[in-house]
Amino acid sequence: MIHLSSSKACLKLPRNVEDFLRSVGAHFSRSSQRQLKFREFQEFFQVEIHKILTPAQTRWLSLKACIDRVLEQYTPLKAYLTETVFSDPSKTTEEMLITMNNQFTVVYLEFMSYVLALVTKFNVLFQSETSLLYKLKPEVENLLKTLSSNFMKISYIKSCANILNADFKNPTHFLSLNEIYIGLKAGESIEILKNDENVPRAAIADFYRTCQEFYIELTSDITKRFDFGDPLFSIISAVNPSEAQQFLIKSLVPVLKRFPVLYKFVTAQKLDDEWRTHALLDFEQHGLEIHGDNINAESYWGKVFRLKNAAGEYMFPNIKIVMSLLLILPFSNASVERKFSALRCLKTENRNRLNTEGVSLARSTAMNKLEVDAYFELLESILTVDDGVLKPSCIFNMDETGLQLNSRPGHVLVEKGSKAISTVTSTEKGETITVIACCNAEGTFLPPACIMKGKNKKPEFEDGMPPGSKLFMSPKSAYITSDLFIEWLKTHFVPRKPAGRVLLLLDGHSTHCNSVKMLKYAKDNDITLLSMPSHTSHYLQPLDRTVFKSLKTHFYKQCRLWLKQNPGRRITRLSFGRLLNKAWGKAAAAENAFAGFKATGVHPFNPSAIPDYAFTQELTKQMSKPQNECTATVMVEEQEENTSNIASANLEPVPNTFEIRPDVSPAIAEPNSSVEQIVLNASPEMITRRPKKLFATDSAAVIKKNVRTIPSKKRFARSDSSTYFKENIASSTKNY
Repeated sequence: MIHLSSSKACLKLPRNVEDFLRSVGAHFSRSSQRQLKFREFQEFFQVEIHKILTPAQTRWLSLKACIDRVLEQYTPLKAYLTETVFSDPSKTTEEMLITMNNQFTVVYLEFMSYVLALVTKFNVLFQSETSLLYKLKPEVENLLKTLSSNFMKISYIKSCANILNADFKNPTHFLSLNEIYIGLKAGESIEILKNDENVPRAAIADFYRTCQEFYIELTSDITKRFDFGDPLFSIISAVNPSEAQQFLIKSLVPVLKRFPVLYKFVTAQKLDDEWRTHALLDFEQHGLEIHGDNINAESYWGKVFRLKNAAGEYMFPNIKIVMSLLLILPFSNASVERKFSALRCLKTENRNRLNTEGVSLARSTAMNKLEVDAYFELLESILTVDDGVLKPSCIFNMDETGLQLNSRPGHVLVEKGSKAISTVTSTEKGETITVIACCNAEGTFLPPACIMKGKNKKPEFEDGMPPGSKLFMSPKSAYITSDLFIEWLKTHFVPRKPAGRVLLLLDGHSTHCNSVKMLKYAKDNDITLLSMPSHTSHYLQPLDRTVFKSLKTHFYKQCRLWLKQNPGRRITRLSFGRLLNKAWGKAAAAENAFAGFKATGVHPFNPSAIPDYAFTQELTKQMSKPQNECTATVMVEEQEENTSNIASANLEPVPNTFEIRPDVSPAIAEPNSSVEQIVLNASPEMITRRPKKLFATDSAAVIKKNVRTIPSKKRFARSDSSTYFKENIASSTKNY
C-alpha cells in the first residue's frame, strides 16, 4: 500500500517530470540504434555505460531506480536530445529537451530520489519471507516521524503521543518554506538557484510549496491506508523477543479473545503460567540472550519451544500454539507475487531459452554430496581455527584458464533463408596462453600471471599487460607445472598477501599438490592450502563460477574487434597483452569475486549454496549404503620386507583430496601442523592422489600387475583422471 500513497503524493509534483521519465525510457527501449548512438555520448562525457531504465507499469516504486539512472546520465542525455532534436525533430523529443532545460527538473528529480528512497526502504523490509507483522506498526510510525519532521516542527512531533493521530494538515505546525528539508543533493542544487539572480524568487517559493504539498499528501494518505484499530496490533508485539523477555505484555489472554478458536487447543490459565515462566528464565543459560534488535523471531521461539523440564516434557506447549498462529499471520503479498512471477516464467519465452550444458562422466560421478559435505566440514574447520574467523581478505582462490590467440565467431543477423554464414578468424587454431588468476573474498584481484610456450622471454611479450602482471616461459608447453606454481607462489602471491595466516583454495590438479617443496614453502609462509575434490571445481571454485566465463567472453570480443581494425593480419602473442588488459579490466570486477565466493558457499560460509540438482543422486545413494554391502579383496604387492598380504577390507569412498603416506592425512599445508616431520621427510613417491597400485571396483576386485582383472563390462565404482589409473584401466581391458 505504501507505493499507492507515494503515487498519489507525486500527483502534487509537476506532471512533466514523471512524463519525462516514462518518455525517455520508452524512447530508448524501442530502438537499439538509439542506444548505440547514446553510447557515443556516454563515451565522450566519460560516464558509466548504463542503459536508461523504463518505469514498470505495475511497480510504481521502480521509478526510484529510473530517477537515479537519469541523474547519473543527465549530461550525456541532455546532449543526445539536443542533437536528436536538431537532426530528427519530433514533438516527443522536443518536450523531453524542454523539460531537461528547465533548471528545476534536476532539483525535483533529486527530491524524488531522496523521498522515494525512504519509502522503498520501508517497502523492501516487508518483502521478507520471515514473519514481520509485529514490526509493521513501529515501522509505519518511524516512517511518519521521519517524513513529518521534514516539513513540521520537531516540538509538535515529539508532543504527539501517537504519531498516527497527528494533524499533518494544520499550518500552525508547519516549518517555514525555506526550512523544509528536501534531501542533501536537492538542497545543494536549490542553493545554487538561490544564488542565481536570473532565477525568480517566486519560482523557488513555488518549488518549496510543491514539496510541502507532497509531504502533506504522503503522510495523510499513509495514515488512511494503514488502519491499526484492530486490537491485534496492541498484542502482536508479544512476538518480539525483546518485549517478551522484558514482560511488557503481562498476559496472552487477549490473543485468545481475538482468536476464539484457540480456546479449543489452549488452556488460558496454563498459557498465562507459561508466559510468566518464560519471563523468569535465565536466558543466557538457555542460549536465548538477545544481541541487538535484528534477532529473528522465528528462530528465537523455535529455541523456546524445544526447552524441556526435568521430567523431559516440553515447557511451553500452550505458548507454542499461540505463537505459531501469530507467526503465520500474513503481512505482505510479496510471497504471492513471487509465485505468480515464477509461474509466468514457465509459460514465456524465457523457458524456451534454457540451454543444456555438457557434463563429463568424471564430473558427474565425482560431484556427490558425501564428497562435498566432507570438503565443507574441512573448510569450516580451517576458517574457524583457534576460535577466530578468517577475514575475507585472507581467503583466496587461485586457478588457471587457457586463452587462444584467435577470435571465436559470434552470433550474427542474416537474411531469412540464408543457408550458411562464415566469419573470418585469425587462424584455424590459435596459440594457447595460460592465464593464472587469483582473488580474495573481499573482491581484490591479484594482477594476472601468464604462461607462454618457449624459452626466451622477450620484453615485447609483456607490452600492454595489466599493471603488475608477470609472464612465465615454459619450454615444453603453455600449461602450468609444479615448478611454475611454486615460482608463482614465491614471486607473485606471497609478496602481495596480507600479513598472517591466509587460506588458498585450489582445484585438484596434480601441479597444485604433488610437491613436498611446495607444501614446505606454504607452511613457512603461513599459507593454508585446501584442495577441492576432483572434478567439482565447476561448482566449488569461485573463479570458475563467475570470473573465467566473463574473461573469455570479453577477451574473444576484443579479438574480433582487433581483426576488424587490422584486416589481413593475424593475432600473435605480441598483441596478447593489450587484448588481455581490456578483457581483464571488465572481468576482474569486485562484484564478480563477491558473487563467486557467495555462489560456492565459501564466504559467507554456506554449504547449502550448492543446489541439490548439482549432485548425482544415483551415486549419492550408492555411496551412502552400509559398508557391509560393499566389500572387496585387496591385493597388495610385495613390500621391501618381501611379505605379501591378502586381507579382506571394507571399501569406503576414497576422498578426492590428496594424501600423505603413510600417515594418510588430508593434504593441507597447515601452519604449525602436527605432521611437520612427515611433510619434511616425505619423498615424492609418498604423495599420491589415490593409493598407487590399488584400485577398487564395484565387483570387489583390485587391479594388480600380472593378475587377472575384472571384465571391462563392469562399471568402476569411481573414475579418476590420473595417468596411473588410465594406464591400468587400459591394460586391464586389453589383457582381458
